[in-house]
Amino acid sequence: LNQENDYKVVKVCCGHNHVACFCEDGKIYTWGNGGYGRLGHRVQKDEFSPKRVEIQGGDRNLIPKDAILACGSTATHVSACMGQLYAFGKLKVSGDNTMFPMPQMDLQGWVLRDFASGAVTFATCANESAVTWGAGGYGELGYGPNGKKSSACPDLVPSLEGKRTIMVACGLGQTLFLVKSEDVKEGVPVFTPLPETKGSEKKNQGADMVKPGGAKKAKK
Repeated sequence: LNQENDYKVVKVCCGHNHVACFCEDGKIYTWGNGGYGRLGHRVQKDEFSPKRVEIQGGDRNLIPKDAILACGSTATHVSACMGQLYAFGKLKVSGDNTMFPMPQMDLQGWVLRDFASGAVTFATCANESAVTWGAGGYGELGYGPNGKKSSACPDLVPSLEGKRTIMVACGLGQTLFLVKSEDVKEGVPVFTPLPETKGSEKKNQGADMVKPGGAKKAKK
């Protein structure tokens, strides 16, 4: 950032090869690897120092201090005025890249509490719902053994519906949800790993209810 100005950074986030931050003045800056448009500068160009990202509305659409900010492998998400979520970069496994901040209309009107980006997955929470989308080859979307394996659009996590999720976190092949303890007194479902299959033959995959205090012990 320009040393002549007194910038006060409110939040900073690191992706695999890029960084994003926003300051008290409500402006967002990105730098690092510019591939896939993850920096939001309309060109796939690397930046070695912070450069401001222009969001639709300019100074009338600034970033609030409690905004969502998340950097994934090839994408960046940030919420602006009135909580509207914007995203740029490679947002889906297939399709064109988003080279500048675009509003995510699927989540318009949601008051997002937290947001996380994985390699190819995204997770957020609001009200009494947890929402995920992306490519879920390892079950990280949380849709259950009979649910879809990927989702191009945000969708509810069935087992967490009606529960207050406080925080979310995404890893390379897993997603964590921090849920209010009062909402899981009856336990939450834990699905056993998908068994090996031969040809098109599929075996049933059950779910055990695990109550607070520890996971169910494996049988010897």
